Amino acid sequence: PLLDIYPIHPDLMINGFLLLFIMSVAFILVPRFRNKRFEWVREAYASVSLIILGNLVLVSWSLAGFPPSWYGLLLVLTGSLIFSQRVVRILGWPSGVLAVADPYILLSVIILPLTLAARMITEAGYSNPAYLHLAILGFPTLMIFGVMTRTVHFRVATLRKNLVKPAFIFTASAAALSLIATLSWSSALFTASSTLYLVGGLLFIFGVDGFRVVRSGEQYSRMRERDRVRYDYFSVCFAGAMTWLTAGLILGLAYASSLYMGEPVFSLRDGFIHAVAVGFIATTIMAYGPIMLPPLLSSHTPYKGLTLTPVALVWIGNIWRIAGFILRDYSNVYLEINGLSSIPIVAGLLYFLLMTHRLRD
Repeated sequence: PLLDIYPIHPDLMINGFLLLFIMSVAFILVPRFRNKRFEWVREAYASVSLIILGNLVLVSWSLAGFPPSWYGLLLVLTGSLIFSQRVVRILGWPSGVLAVADPYILLSVIILPLTLAARMITEAGYSNPAYLHLAILGFPTLMIFGVMTRTVHFRVATLRKNLVKPAFIFTASAAALSLIATLSWSSALFTASSTLYLVGGLLFIFGVDGFRVVRSGEQYSRMRERDRVRYDYFSVCFAGAMTWLTAGLILGLAYASSLYMGEPVFSLRDGFIHAVAVGFIATTIMAYGPIMLPPLLSSHTPYKGLTLTPVALVWIGNIWRIAGFILRDYSNVYLEINGLSSIPIVAGLLYFLLMTHRLRD
């Protein structure tokens, strides 16, 4: 019976875990970006409660053997509208030295309710490839882009605004085309949006110097032990996340092209999902979680016990899964052990949670 929940697991991951995690971070970070106090606690609790309740309704309907509940989606949509309205009011018009980051955050919280509304209108869900891309590359990825730009000082990196600005134009255009393609089921528009996502993503990656990992130089040598350990961990995770994003965007375009040609390839679709959702988004969470959240929530900056082992386990499992399915589709070689690829992924995530709670100064 528990397998009945499998069809709803994308909703639980995207509209459950990812949405709630990003909301919690945004409620802490966005006011700090504007040097404001967060004073809308009741609205925050209301939005979170509605989203949790909506996900519970979705799960209960799935376990009962029904398709995703319209009522559950409406609850999630209502909660997201409250969250989006608060963030827009707090952030206001882009301003400051890092104003280039603000459009990504604003578009993220605008795309969120539009994505959920499109889901309710089409009643297609993740079987609609354009909606799938919009759900993964829309709200969560745009918010991450905004936070990455705003926190560029976490890394020994150069912010190239001349690349980050056009990256937003390409990414916003891709999101708009994905929304239209979701409503029209147009494979041509889906392919076009995938192309724009790839161009915008690459521009952004180079705009934030995404692959840069410094191991020498005056600035690195002057770091204290705590700062060096934290930087080494964060920079490797960050560069890894960008590598996964690049792979995911390429796989997404390859899948869109195969669909446009009338021969959709499952492994390309599955590879896109896991490269972006598990590779890019999960790695980004693992990068920022132990580095950014402790100082925000307390006065401590723990670093002892910080290790890349959980990240490596997630990457190994993800490569195992993606490579295994691509090998099956393109060489007719299928290994039964491919189904075990989730073991290192889950082990890595659990290890990460344990590591984060055991960090010390």
